[in-house]
Order: sequence, then C-alpha cells, then structure tokens
Amino acid sequence: VAASSGKRDGENGDVQGAHISYYTAQSFKDSVQDSHPEFHTSACKPKSDTPNAGTPMIEWRDGEPYSTVYQDVYFSRESGPDETRHVFLQHNQLRERWLAMHGQPGQGNEGRQARHFTIAETGFGTGLNLLCAWQLWEETAPHDARLHFISTEKHPLSHSDMQQAWASWPEFSR
Repeated sequence: VAASSGKRDGENGDVQGAHISYYTAQSFKDSVQDSHPEFHTSACKPKSDTPNAGTPMIEWRDGEPYSTVYQDVYFSRESGPDETRHVFLQHNQLRERWLAMHGQPGQGNEGRQARHFTIAETGFGTGLNLLCAWQLWEETAPHDARLHFISTEKHPLSHSDMQQAWASWPEFSR
C-alpha cells in the first residue's frame, strides 16, 4: 500500500490530490514488469513453503478480525485507535516531529524544496496506522507539506474485510 497526501486546503482542511494505491504481489509485479522490464520481479511471488501465501487467513470474532495464522487480534479490543496512537504515533514522536516541520522552509516562489515526511512499515493489517497517522498529520503538519506512507502486507485483507474493519472507526470517515 502506498499513500500520499496532496496539498491541503487551508480553510477546511480537505486533502486535495490524496492518493492511495493498493497492490497485490501479482499486480505490483505486473506494474513493475510493464514499466521496467529490466527489473527481475520473481521476489514478488508467494513462497511455495507458505500455505496459501498472499491469502488472508482471518476469522471475525465478536465483530473483530483475528489472524488464524498468527493467533492474534489485529488491534486492541478496547480501542484500536488509542493503542495505535500510543504505540505507533507517540513512541515515534510523530506529533513533535511534524510540528517541528513548521520551522523548516517550505515550497515557495523562490523554488525551495517542499517539506515531506515518509513512513515505511511492514504489516499493513487493517490500515489503522495509516488512518491514525493521516489524522495526526492533518492536525499538525504544515499545509504545504506532504506525507508519503508505504506499507507491505504478507496476508492482505479482502476488500470486504477491510470495509468491515474500517466500519469500527467512524471517527475516520469523511
């Protein structure tokens, strides 16, 4: 998954030009192969020793996704967003780092480089880190800054499972 925020409208905070791309291993391989045939993309194939590699193996227990592969929940039963804010955002000091970007030169008429921040993670899961990070970015980062969020997932959720998981957090819907 790759997400990139566009420039925000200063009055209402709406993201203009936001872009989220979701690739399966095969679609990523195909897109790389089409645009760069010189790249060897066999590493994008699921390992043959992994049963049902690339297939999500989840159960819904009490309305929450549970990984049958890792025998674990995808997020805290009490509050997944609160857990993510504490573990991911707070411990990476993202609020402080993004607020500090206000003092850095941004893109202006003088042709200075735009401010940007990149997050790369393994284990996209339900995308809760992306949702919480994007929410905090909207609250703290300069309006002309850009956030690039790159994530991988060995067992991506189906579209319907992702919709069901995201329905748990109405605070992120627009």
